Amino acid sequence: MGAILNPGCDKFRSICALEYIDKTGMIAIMDKYLNTDNCCLLVSRPRRFGKSYAAAMLCAYYGYGNDCRDLFQDRAIASLDAELRTMGTYNIIYLDLSWFKLAATDEQEKLDRRSARKSAQPEALDWIAFLKKRILSEIRSSYGPKGVTHDFQQTLENIVKATGRKFLWICDEWDLFFREEIPDKGATEHYLDLLRGLFKTSNGYTSRVFAGAYFTGILPMKKMKGESAISSFLNFTMLAPGELAPYVGFTKDEVHSLCQKHNISFEDMCEWYDGYHFYSSDTVFNPRSVMEAIRLHAFDSYWSQTASYEKLKTNIEMNFEGLRDAVLSLVSGSAVPIDGNRFDNDLSDIKSANEELVALTHLGYLAYDSHAKTVQIPNKEIRAEFIAALKDSSHAETAKMIRQADTLLDATWRGDEEAVALGIALAHQQSGEMRQYNSEARLSETIRLAYCTARDHYLVIYELPGGNGYADIVFIPKKGSDKPLMVIELKWDKPVTAALSQIKERNYPQELENYGGDILLVGITYRVKEKKHICKIEHVKK
Repeated sequence: MGAILNPGCDKFRSICALEYIDKTGMIAIMDKYLNTDNCCLLVSRPRRFGKSYAAAMLCAYYGYGNDCRDLFQDRAIASLDAELRTMGTYNIIYLDLSWFKLAATDEQEKLDRRSARKSAQPEALDWIAFLKKRILSEIRSSYGPKGVTHDFQQTLENIVKATGRKFLWICDEWDLFFREEIPDKGATEHYLDLLRGLFKTSNGYTSRVFAGAYFTGILPMKKMKGESAISSFLNFTMLAPGELAPYVGFTKDEVHSLCQKHNISFEDMCEWYDGYHFYSSDTVFNPRSVMEAIRLHAFDSYWSQTASYEKLKTNIEMNFEGLRDAVLSLVSGSAVPIDGNRFDNDLSDIKSANEELVALTHLGYLAYDSHAKTVQIPNKEIRAEFIAALKDSSHAETAKMIRQADTLLDATWRGDEEAVALGIALAHQQSGEMRQYNSEARLSETIRLAYCTARDHYLVIYELPGGNGYADIVFIPKKGSDKPLMVIELKWDKPVTAALSQIKERNYPQELENYGGDILLVGITYRVKEKKHICKIEHVKK
C-alpha cells in the first residue's frame, strides 16, 4: 500500500471511530455507474461538506487487499447489497491534489537549493511530469519493474493486463489548479491533457484500464469555449446534484437524530445550518458546522473559523455591474436570479456579476432553487458571514448601508420617528433608483433594503394574512429575542395616519397576540410633492 496506489482503509477507519453519519448508500450509486460508458463522476461540493470523507470511504470499500469488511457490514450499503459483492474489486489510484501541491512545492525547493549550490539558473518543476513519476514509482514498488515504462498510459494498461484488475481513480480537490495560484504556469493545461488522455472513452482506453473515476472538489468540470474540457465526466453539482443530493450534506432526518441523541435544539440547528435546496430531495445541512455545534453545544458561525471569510469578502467586492445591488438584495432576504450555465468553472477568470453569484453558489455561500432559477443566503451562519464581510467591505457605500440598517433598527425600537424616516430616505438614495420611485411596491423594496440586518433578530414576513386583510411587513422576534414584534404598513402619497388606521382596522395586533411581547405599529408613507418619507410609530403594550 502507498500514499497514492491502494492507500488502504486506515483513514476511513479513523473516521468511523468518531460519530460517523452513514453515507455508505452512495456506494450503490457508484456501483451503477462503474464499468459503463458513464463511469467518470465529478461530484462538486463546498469546503466542509464531507468531500474527503466520501473519498476515504470509496478507497476503503473498493481498494484491493483492504481488510475492512467490518466497516461496512452494518452500514446502509449492506442493506442494499448484503454480500458486498464489489468490495475490494479494484486497484485504487488516490490523489489528493492539496497533498500533491505540498509535495511538488517541496520538490521545487530541492531543485532551487541544488541550483543555488551550483550557481546555476533555477530549474522549474514540471508538476504533471512529477505526478506521473510519483504514481509510477508506487506501481514499481508494488508490482516490480516489469510492465513499467516511461509511457504513463501504457504502464497503467500493462498493470491491468498483468493483474486482471482495473483501476479506480479517486481524486480529491481535483480543481485545485482552477482555484489557486500555481507556480507551474503550464500545469493547468498539462493536467487537462493528462485527464483527456486517460478518460477519453471514444478510443476504448478508459474502458480497458478504468472501472471508473470519482473526482471531487468545489467546482464542476472546467469549460473551454463554453464546452466541457473533458466530456466523459458526469457532473453532480450544488446546482444539480441529481441522485447524489442526499449525500451532499446531512439530511433533516440525520440531523434530527443527532439533536435527539445530544439533547440540542433541532429548531436552532435548522435556522443556523440548513437551507441548501435541491430539486430531488429535501434541504440539507452543512455537515461540519452541525458537528461543531454538537461538539461545543453552542450555535455559532463555524464557517468563519476557516479562511473562507477573506474569500467571501474578496468575491463580493468584485467590481462587476449589478453585483453590489444583488448582494444587498440577498442580505435583505430576497432571492436573486442566476444563469447557472454561464460560468466556466474557473475562479481565476470570472467576468460578470452572474458568474460571481454562480461561483458563490459552488463555494456554498448561496443556495440554489432549481425551480425558480434563483439563489439566496441559505441560513443564519452564512448570513453572519455576509454581514461581517459587508461591514468590513472596502466599498465604503456598501459598508455604510449595513451600518445604517443597524442604526435604523435601533431608532425603530426607540420610537424615534424622525430618525426612522431619515434612515429610510438614506437607503432610498443609496439604492440608486430615484427615477423609478413611483409606487408602494418601490417603497416596499426600499424598506426591505433599509432593514436588511433585521433578520439577525427577526423572521421577516411580507404580506402576512391577519384580521381583515394583509400586513405589509411583519417582523416576528426569533426565539429567545427580547425585541418587540413590529408590524409595518406602507402608504404611497397618503397621510401616514392612514397606515396606522389600517393596521388597527384590520385587527393585526389581535391576530398577532399569540407571538407574545410588546408590538410596535409602524406606519410609513412617501409624499411625492415634498419628496419626503414620513414615519409614525405606536407602542402596544402587552
